[in-house]
Amino acid sequence: MLFPVFILVYCCRLLKLQQAYYIARESTMIDMNRRCRYCETILSGRADKQFCTDHCRSAFHNKLKHPLNFLIRQLNKQLLKNRSLLAACYRKKLVRVSRNWLSQKGFSFQHITHIIQDQQGAFYHCCYDHAYIDHGIDIVVTQIGGKRQSY
Repeated sequence: MLFPVFILVYCCRLLKLQQAYYIARESTMIDMNRRCRYCETILSGRADKQFCTDHCRSAFHNKLKHPLNFLIRQLNKQLLKNRSLLAACYRKKLVRVSRNWLSQKGFSFQHITHIIQDQQGAFYHCCYDHAYIDHGIDIVVTQIGGKRQSY
């Protein structure tokens, strides 16, 4: 008589454990309030899951950083363009160039990396390792730094 009661108690406990397992599994698998932070689809799986796929995760973080990176990339692009134009003038031994010619080539006079003043009081507007002195109509191009590179 003791044996069937033991089996009955064991079966009830097993059934309760299985029910508790399925209830817990169901609650973690699909929670209607949890949505992907990028595409808003309903999440299933881990309770701390934030994104449905790796694509959504990387797209979300790229979107967060986009405005700042875009501005820096645009600024750096113009600075490098200015530097390459000054370097091309220096390579061709064009010491004096027209301000209009540089503007037509895409040079932006508002984008410089720094300004240096020499002992005579002339201001060198620098784009990395190349510089120019603005004389109004004409621009004097030079290279700054230690050693001069041979082009």
